[in-house]
Parts: sequence; structure tokens; C-alpha cells
Amino acid sequence: MSDPALLTDPIATEPPPLLLRVDDVCALLSLSRSTVNRLLVNGTIPSVAVGRTRRVVRTDLHEFVADLAAGRASIAPRTAGRKPSTR
Repeated sequence: MSDPALLTDPIATEPPPLLLRVDDVCALLSLSRSTVNRLLVNGTIPSVAVGRTRRVVRTDLHEFVADLAAGRASIAPRTAGRKPSTR
């Protein structure tokens, strides 16, 4: 994972990364990897392909958080497509 100080410290000597790894997004949003992956797959959080990995543009993540705060986006739990338990 990236250096957490570069993600949050306004006095950092280097600029924060423009593209965030999935693990960085998980840490910043305090969400699980599976939840972040679901939000990336369904397009709720925009992402770009870099080789075989996904990256989130920092400004897109800020916009997603602003949309959450304004009620224009949500982090709904996964329910569709679940198979009923046979226990």
C-alpha cells in the first residue's frame, strides 16, 4: 500500500499520488476490499485500467465522497444475485 502520510498529510514533501490502488481506496473509505471491488465493477466509483489492475483517479474518489454526502450515491449492501442458503 502507498505511504499513508502521502494520502492525508497536507505538509508532505511529495504530492499525493494521482491514481490510487484499490487498497488505498479501502483504507481511505474504511471499506472492505470486496465492497470497494463491487463499487468499481458496477461503476459507482469510476476506475481506469492500468495493465491488469484497476486504479481510481483521486478526484473521482473525492467526487464519489461528495456524492455520498449529498445523497446522490450510496453504498448499498449486495443483495441481488445472492443464492439462498441451503443450510
